[in-house]
Amino acid sequence: MRYLEILLIIVGLLTSCWTPSSETPLLAVSNMVECNQISDLATINGVYLIGYEFANLIIGVDESVTLSLDEGMPQGLDGITIQVEGEYGIGNQINQTIEVNFQAGEVTKIKLVATDTACELKGTILKLDE
Repeated sequence: MRYLEILLIIVGLLTSCWTPSSETPLLAVSNMVECNQISDLATINGVYLIGYEFANLIIGVDESVTLSLDEGMPQGLDGITIQVEGEYGIGNQINQTIEVNFQAGEVTKIKLVATDTACELKGTILKLDE
């Protein structure tokens, strides 16, 4: 009887920590920076959030990548800061952050866009993509 109790406790602990793949949150990152000047094209090179580092990415204009957050979310799903890094124009660095709330099993979409005067100022901002 004692062994059965221990077995039930172990099974309970193992199953309470396991998250099925259908509950894995996903992050879609889109590069929607558009400008008529060819030197102003933007590339996203990295996406970072707590517990994840997606480096060495190449997300060009009008491209999107969906990232699986299947290692779990140690800080929970709400109020997560995402940092996006890359290059814009010649020698201009992108370093934008946004705070999002993830939903288990859902895709959270963010997009990098040009500011209203991006071609003159070479500016970008990060927004939620509905």
